[in-house]
Amino acid sequence: MSRQPYNETGTRMDRSLADEERLLSPCLEGLTTVHQCPHCSSEHTHHNGVDVFTRTQEDDWGYHAKVNHTGVMVDSNLSGNPSSRRDGLIIHLWCEMCCYTHDLLIRQHKGQTLLSVTNIHEGAGEE
Repeated sequence: MSRQPYNETGTRMDRSLADEERLLSPCLEGLTTVHQCPHCSSEHTHHNGVDVFTRTQEDDWGYHAKVNHTGVMVDSNLSGNPSSRRDGLIIHLWCEMCCYTHDLLIRQHKGQTLLSVTNIHEGAGEE
């Protein structure tokens, strides 16, 4: 029998954070969420480029691939990597409602995968 976060009366059951994480993690498989613009909260965002950073091992050299509508570029410049020691991704997005641009960062740090939004600017939209 699985434990539920709320009992039959709707009262939250007392649990540790570790218990919550164990319960929630398997439930996230197949879950789809909608990314919202950090400026206007619109759900109509589009990605128009991706930067991929990969290292051969921690703190070592690696590759950077930039993919957008103009093509693909590969080099060994890791200076833009959102992770200072491991692999990272930058997904460049724009909002069709307010035309602000922003980046979704995915990076590794101490065994965790972290997601964050940065570089929120009034922009040219899909350009």
